[in-house]
Amino acid sequence: VGVLALAGLGVAPLVHPDLRRGAGAVAAALTGPALFFGLYSAWDQGPLASVPGLLPVGLGAVSLLGAVVLVRQERVLASSGRLASLVSAALLGAVAAVPLQLEDAWLTVAWALEAAAVAALAMRLSHPLLRWTPIVLGLAVSVRLVFNPAALDYGDAAGFPVLNWTLWTWGVPALALAASAAQQRRAPVVDRFVSLRATALGMMAIAVGFALVNVEVAHAFRDAGPLELHEKGLLEGMVRSIAWAVYGLGILGLGIRIERGPVRLVGFLLMLLAAGKVFAVDLWSLEGFVRVGSVMGMGATLLVSAWLFERVVRRRGAEENS
Repeated sequence: VGVLALAGLGVAPLVHPDLRRGAGAVAAALTGPALFFGLYSAWDQGPLASVPGLLPVGLGAVSLLGAVVLVRQERVLASSGRLASLVSAALLGAVAAVPLQLEDAWLTVAWALEAAAVAALAMRLSHPLLRWTPIVLGLAVSVRLVFNPAALDYGDAAGFPVLNWTLWTWGVPALALAASAAQQRRAPVVDRFVSLRATALGMMAIAVGFALVNVEVAHAFRDAGPLELHEKGLLEGMVRSIAWAVYGLGILGLGIRIERGPVRLVGFLLMLLAAGKVFAVDLWSLEGFVRVGSVMGMGATLLVSAWLFERVVRRRGAEENS
């Protein structure tokens, strides 16, 4: 049934000229993703079940063929919504193949990679669909990885620190969202929302990266079993606070480098969050010189971040006065 539906809705509209000129091309682009899970269930029972990545590649190839037909036969413009839909579907098939083959959080990773791919495609095709799709996909990825407790069940605590499934599950989407934000800022077609989209994607990347820091710390202090964010000891709490501070300092430095005020502000707020955790939680479990040393270390970190922040403000004032 799925194959017949794919042939009827995904291929036939691209063959008939009248359907190609209407909404048929858009329907053909949506058919593959809409039928994917049904087709995947059948594929998983067939002789090629060991290579599930071939299925999205095949569906993407159908969409890519449709895009070629539109360009060659209809001479569509780069701003065409039909062309944007088909090429986006083809990219989704390409980027979903590897995570599906690896079978680890493949849906979330595929969405994130699709966001980056579509943002890059917007550098050549100017349709609004391509400019806003990364935002929708980024929101879906961020919700699944930041606000979804079930994400901790994607794997267990076994494996090496840092180099484990959490780096793939949270790290790849964080990089993909950051790449999407960078592509938005460099897009040749600029509208009044381009800064908003770039900032939103950047904030999503920072949020997913912050979640990665937390799950990596949790993974480092578990030998086996399910992954939990609940701190089970003083050392884990201190390491988490230090990781927050280092991450915040890194985000602050990145904001200074790319000259993005919201990124700098978030980095500074993360530094304050780490300091607040130390003063409100961690220090109550320490005694004597260890407590003094912790206060001094966090104070030094805050001084460095404040100095960097002040240099940015001073430099901006000098540029405005020149």
